[in-house]
Amino acid sequence: MILDAIETPHSLEPVCILTGQVEDPAQIVNVDFKLIGSRLFDRVTLKSGKLVQIEYFRNYDSQTGEYSDLAVRELNNYHFNEANTILHRESVYIWYNSDRSELARKESVTFYNGFERKQEGKSRRSRIIDHLMEGLENLFASIGQTEAGNGLLSSLSEVITKYEVGDTDPLVQTIAALPAQTGLDALPALDGNGTLRQYLIRELTINQPIISL
Repeated sequence: MILDAIETPHSLEPVCILTGQVEDPAQIVNVDFKLIGSRLFDRVTLKSGKLVQIEYFRNYDSQTGEYSDLAVRELNNYHFNEANTILHRESVYIWYNSDRSELARKESVTFYNGFERKQEGKSRRSRIIDHLMEGLENLFASIGQTEAGNGLLSSLSEVITKYEVGDTDPLVQTIAALPAQTGLDALPALDGNGTLRQYLIRELTINQPIISL
């Protein structure tokens, strides 16, 4: 179902984004589509805690979990210094018609001041932790070891807190030193590449080379 149009006192472009019917594509790039985010449904793609892609759909089926009718796609490429502190972000925004043909695109560069750099790092580390904890909970539940999974996460709570505020080494070192009885060497990585222990260390080590989109 296509969502109903929204009337605004300033512009009708938000309505165009929702319906997929645009008369003047040149003007749509000036619309902040996030202002109507409550009427769009976002699907996020993370890589090492970075928001590398956000897709905004006009429709979402809560029963099947399926998204449809892509309205806007946001692609982000991040640049960091040697200390893994963000310098700037390059973004590409692509608007789509309802037939999935490209309507318009816009590119931008966002620079970060000192405070924003700290906040970006904190947010990135928090997203890494949230993503890994959800994956671990699902994995242990799928093999009937929910209690063991909860115990593992509980044992890591102190170093997880340190990780989120910027002291990343203790968590990585603790996971590397956990005994084999935890099952980290027997269970597969969540991405299918190696063991669970290898996967966790790889994902938590955020000072990785920058990967372009």
